[in-house]
Amino acid sequence: MKTEKRVIILNESRLENNDLYKKLITYGYDIFECLNIDEILIGDIKRNIILINGKEDYKINILKNIKNNKLLSKIPIIVLIDIDEQKKIDKYIKLGIKDYIKKPCNTDEISFRIKNIIDYYDLVEKLYKKECNIAEYINNIQDKDNKFQTLIDNMPIAIWVKDKDLVYTDVNKTYFLFSEIKNENIIGKRDEELWNDELVQKFYKEDKIVIEAKETIEFEEVRKFNNEERVYKVNKSPLLNIDEEVIGLIGIYQDITEFKLIENDIKKNASTDFLTQIPNRRGLYKHLESKLKQKNENLTVMFMDIDEFKKINDVYGHKSGDDVLRVVSNKIQMFFTEDFISRISGDEFVIVLEDDIEKKEIENRVEKFLKEINFELSIGKRKCYISGSIGVVQTNTEDDIESILIKADLAMYKAKQRGKNTFAFYEKGMVEEVEINSNIERDLHDSIEKGEVYLFYQPQYTGDKKLIGFEALFRWKNEKYKSVSVIKVIEIMEKTKLINKMGRYIFEKACIFAKEINENRKEKLIVSVNISPIQIMRKNFVLEVKDILKKVGVDPKTLGIEITESIFLDNLEDSINTISQLKSLGMKILLDDFGTKYSSLNYLARLPISSIKIDKSFIDKLTNKGNYKVLIKLITEIAHSIELPVVAEGVESSSQLEQLNDMNVDAIQGYIFSKPLTEEDAKKLINQDI
Repeated sequence: MKTEKRVIILNESRLENNDLYKKLITYGYDIFECLNIDEILIGDIKRNIILINGKEDYKINILKNIKNNKLLSKIPIIVLIDIDEQKKIDKYIKLGIKDYIKKPCNTDEISFRIKNIIDYYDLVEKLYKKECNIAEYINNIQDKDNKFQTLIDNMPIAIWVKDKDLVYTDVNKTYFLFSEIKNENIIGKRDEELWNDELVQKFYKEDKIVIEAKETIEFEEVRKFNNEERVYKVNKSPLLNIDEEVIGLIGIYQDITEFKLIENDIKKNASTDFLTQIPNRRGLYKHLESKLKQKNENLTVMFMDIDEFKKINDVYGHKSGDDVLRVVSNKIQMFFTEDFISRISGDEFVIVLEDDIEKKEIENRVEKFLKEINFELSIGKRKCYISGSIGVVQTNTEDDIESILIKADLAMYKAKQRGKNTFAFYEKGMVEEVEINSNIERDLHDSIEKGEVYLFYQPQYTGDKKLIGFEALFRWKNEKYKSVSVIKVIEIMEKTKLINKMGRYIFEKACIFAKEINENRKEKLIVSVNISPIQIMRKNFVLEVKDILKKVGVDPKTLGIEITESIFLDNLEDSINTISQLKSLGMKILLDDFGTKYSSLNYLARLPISSIKIDKSFIDKLTNKGNYKVLIKLITEIAHSIELPVVAEGVESSSQLEQLNDMNVDAIQGYIFSKPLTEEDAKKLINQDI
């Protein structure tokens, strides 16, 4: 026989989770997985809880459909939410959810939360049924009889009856479990003969309301019984005769202490992070709401996340990642002993300082804490290095919760940009910058379709001005953003992964250009294209390159791929493998911006590169006498010693050109010979060169 306790899992992708299902089954629940609510109606509608998983649009659509369904809308709902949905929780709550669980989450957390909510609603239903049955029976009786007395005496709730003069006419046996008064001392008496003045006045006011209004009143109260505080639910209703005249009233006392304890546990669990047992996002919101009610009070909120936490999960596994979160949580609690601490998602923690302190003191505390949070942790036989970045916002109670957290998050992101394991305060203009970036991202999405994206080509020459190739440069023609630098636009594309779509388009256009300019040309010109680390890290990147080469029909030997050293930081071996595959196709591999970031002679020896490009920042500082001249000469000699040609970028003066020629630099790129050209002008230049 199947249990009435069931869990409906509405899953957009229909991905079964056997561990979760097994866990729920051990709790005694049936599992029913489906894609939409129409499938629920096919089976038995009597379920206990609904769990929804999927993308935001899917969940919102499901919630709206459930809200409009009279039967399903009565069932409690839990949704699983992604990190980027944290700020949309209010939308889900308005659509009727009872709880939410942040991903990534484990089977134990989901099943634990489901069990708590089902237990809660089971208890509510039981209490409701008891109350309704009693009220229905009482309303049907006219006179006391043996059957009625037997019934009420055996009920696990206290019942008393008074006449219209407020004299006790009957009580059940359970009543005396809540009182030290004996039966023979209560029947025929009024409250003033039994209780102290305070209780007498309280009971009289309540009874008067019931009799005069002919309405039921219901409330909860805490009373001390046997030296223990107990919580009671009290229901007082009028007793009416056939003419609807009040002939008395009936009172029902239910001891709901255990129920309230469970309810409090559920509320606590809803506001507590399952993993670290500190407040979660909901707990943080409650705390900030209470703070914001205290007008004209200054707030200091700190937003912290663990640096490179994704790598910890990827390298050591999610269980080790959870261990790191617990350790970090403990360190935060030990340091900020008097302050409010919460974990709002993933590796993100928020600390609300309880004292109103000056900025300098905050700086001192944060600096000390960053040292505390910068530590080494052993995971098995390996060591993991932990650090954190912090954003700080000082605000007042005029701000709302979302704007406070957004500002703190922006400040934290600024700290990340400064090199991590540091902190930054929120500054005016950060929100506006985010809005601008958001607008740029939005308008970039369809920029290709609108014909706004095109390429410029900057010629590359030998020292004696022989044309040998071009570098393809991305340009975006949009009047709204003409003052925004190309570098900033590219950064936004990389952060939003738009670089994959844009990069494919740019590479294909460059291939078409390379094919066109090399037709009927004996000495081939090399067209090089900048490739982002985001593109290189894609598993199917090499296949995409092959597809474009085949589609365009271009000779790979006329193409170059420009990469920076940063692509080798995350996974050196995989990056070397990808670059080797590209080189094996016949393309040149150029190491761009050499000397500006993580330059290492080890890279020159190990990487499958064809040449290196010395960054413009080095060329700008080139003088007849100076360290940069020595460095450029040294880099050139080392490169030549392992047979790597050298390209100098950003050459603008005859003095720079002369010195670079003296050092035997192989190729020159810069305004001294040509600025970046449109495709049309680049082709004219080639024709002139012929």
